[in-house]
Amino acid sequence: MSFRHLIVFSLFLLSCKKKENNTYKKQFEDVLNIVKKQSIYTNDVDWDKITQNINDSIREFTSLQDKYIALEYTLSQLKDKHSFFLNPKSKNLFLNN
Repeated sequence: MSFRHLIVFSLFLLSCKKKENNTYKKQFEDVLNIVKKQSIYTNDVDWDKITQNINDSIREFTSLQDKYIALEYTLSQLKDKHSFFLNPKSKNLFLNN
Protein backbone atom coordinates (compact mmCIF):
# COMPACT_ATOMS: atom_id res chain seq x y z
CA MET A 1 0.00 0.00 0.00
CA SER A 2 1.43 3.35 -0.99
CA PHE A 3 1.83 6.17 1.48
CA ARG A 4 -0.88 8.14 -0.31
CA HIS A 5 -3.33 5.24 0.03
CA LEU A 6 -2.45 4.92 3.69
CA ILE A 7 -3.18 8.62 4.28
CA VAL A 8 -6.54 8.39 2.49
CA PHE A 9 -7.47 5.26 4.42
CA SER A 10 -6.47 6.87 7.73
CA LEU A 11 -8.54 9.96 6.98
CA PHE A 12 -11.49 7.74 6.13
CA LEU A 13 -11.19 5.90 9.45
CA LEU A 14 -10.92 9.15 11.37
CA SER A 15 -13.99 10.58 9.66
CA CYS A 16 -15.95 7.43 10.50
CA LYS A 17 -15.01 7.71 14.16
CA LYS A 18 -16.04 11.37 14.21
CA LYS A 19 -19.45 10.54 12.72
CA GLU A 20 -19.85 7.71 15.19
CA ASN A 21 -18.91 9.97 18.11
CA ASN A 22 -21.38 12.59 16.90
CA THR A 23 -24.02 9.86 16.96
CA TYR A 24 -22.97 8.91 20.50
CA LYS A 25 -23.21 12.54 21.55
CA LYS A 26 -26.70 12.95 20.08
CA GLN A 27 -27.87 9.71 21.68
CA PHE A 28 -26.44 10.75 25.03
CA GLU A 29 -28.17 14.13 24.82
CA ASP A 30 -31.48 12.42 24.06
CA VAL A 31 -31.12 10.07 27.02
CA LEU A 32 -29.93 12.85 29.32
CA ASN A 33 -33.00 14.94 28.51
CA ILE A 34 -35.26 12.04 29.45
CA VAL A 35 -33.34 11.40 32.66
CA LYS A 36 -33.51 15.08 33.61
CA LYS A 37 -37.26 15.14 33.11
CA GLN A 38 -37.88 11.91 35.01
CA SER A 39 -35.46 12.26 37.90
CA ILE A 40 -37.11 12.88 41.24
CA TYR A 41 -34.01 14.76 42.43
CA THR A 42 -33.44 16.71 39.22
CA ASN A 43 -32.88 19.98 41.11
CA ASP A 44 -30.16 18.40 43.25
CA VAL A 45 -28.06 17.03 40.38
CA ASP A 46 -25.15 18.89 38.82
CA TRP A 47 -26.25 18.33 35.21
CA ASP A 48 -23.55 20.61 33.83
CA LYS A 49 -20.85 18.50 35.46
CA ILE A 50 -22.35 15.25 34.19
CA THR A 51 -22.72 16.64 30.69
CA GLN A 52 -19.17 17.97 30.66
CA ASN A 53 -17.71 14.68 31.93
CA ILE A 54 -19.56 12.66 29.31
CA ASN A 55 -18.82 15.09 26.47
CA ASP A 56 -15.14 14.95 27.38
CA SER A 57 -15.30 11.16 27.23
CA ILE A 58 -17.33 10.79 24.04
CA ARG A 59 -14.31 11.69 21.93
CA GLU A 60 -12.69 8.48 23.13
CA PHE A 61 -15.70 6.18 22.69
CA THR A 62 -14.88 3.22 20.52
CA SER A 63 -17.73 0.84 21.25
CA LEU A 64 -21.26 0.42 22.38
CA GLN A 65 -19.89 -0.67 25.75
CA ASP A 66 -18.44 2.83 26.19
CA LYS A 67 -21.96 4.23 25.78
CA TYR A 68 -23.25 1.83 28.41
CA ILE A 69 -20.58 2.98 30.84
CA ALA A 70 -21.60 6.61 30.23
CA LEU A 71 -25.23 5.73 30.94
CA GLU A 72 -24.29 3.88 34.11
CA TYR A 73 -22.19 6.84 35.25
CA THR A 74 -25.02 9.30 34.54
CA LEU A 75 -27.57 7.29 36.48
CA SER A 76 -25.16 6.75 39.37
CA GLN A 77 -24.91 10.52 39.77
CA LEU A 78 -28.63 10.74 40.55
CA LYS A 79 -28.05 9.02 43.90
CA ASP A 80 -31.70 8.09 44.09
CA LYS A 81 -31.20 4.37 44.85
CA HIS A 82 -33.69 3.23 42.21
CA SER A 83 -32.38 4.37 38.82
CA PHE A 84 -30.13 1.92 37.05
CA PHE A 85 -29.11 0.78 33.62
CA LEU A 86 -29.39 -2.87 32.72
CA ASN A 87 -26.53 -3.62 30.37
CA PRO A 88 -27.66 -6.08 27.68
CA LYS A 89 -24.68 -8.30 28.49
CA SER A 90 -25.82 -8.73 32.08
CA LYS A 91 -29.57 -8.88 31.47
CA ASN A 92 -29.54 -12.67 31.71
CA LEU A 93 -28.55 -12.42 35.37
CA PHE A 94 -31.94 -10.87 36.04
CA LEU A 95 -34.10 -12.59 33.45
CA ASN A 96 -33.11 -16.19 34.19
CA ASN A 97 -34.02 -16.10 37.89
